Amino acid sequence: GMLDLIAADITMANAEEWLMHAINREQTFVKLLTREIQFFSGYDAIIVDSAPSSSLLTTAFMVACDTVLAVVVPEGQSLKALKILESNIQELNANFPNHPVTPHIVVNKYNQTKKPHQEALAELIRLYKQHLNNTIVRDFVGFLRETDINDDSKSGPVLEHEPGSVGAKDIIDLTKSI
Repeated sequence: GMLDLIAADITMANAEEWLMHAINREQTFVKLLTREIQFFSGYDAIIVDSAPSSSLLTTAFMVACDTVLAVVVPEGQSLKALKILESNIQELNANFPNHPVTPHIVVNKYNQTKKPHQEALAELIRLYKQHLNNTIVRDFVGFLRETDINDDSKSGPVLEHEPGSVGAKDIIDLTKSI
């Protein structure tokens, strides 16, 4: 009653193909949301996890949403990718002014003892303060323990295996803030 998950599968790999030939393809998911408004209005939030790219599918998802959730590691490459995302959002907003998209940025794997992370976080605050989530997910070794490569029965989320950890606290705080 709290969370519904619809898992993607390998068939999504070919989604670009049918979108390529669709008329007004950027509006495909907007049409779906509009047509099924009664169903979708039963949710406080709908999160679609897509590839971090500038593909047709990602663009169609972005046109349909109100907020783009960008999860970034506080490192140079992530900041460069974020600038590309910002440019893409500006272009979408210029082309679809009746439905503006807003970025929401979450900092993930932050290690306060690393100077490059401190510098990157300072730059994120300087450039994107109004779009930055207040919860910063810290680098926590427990996230690496979520998947046991030798025994799947030992795999599971930090929230279940280490509920009192800083990792679990960060995830709970982030979930509440979103």
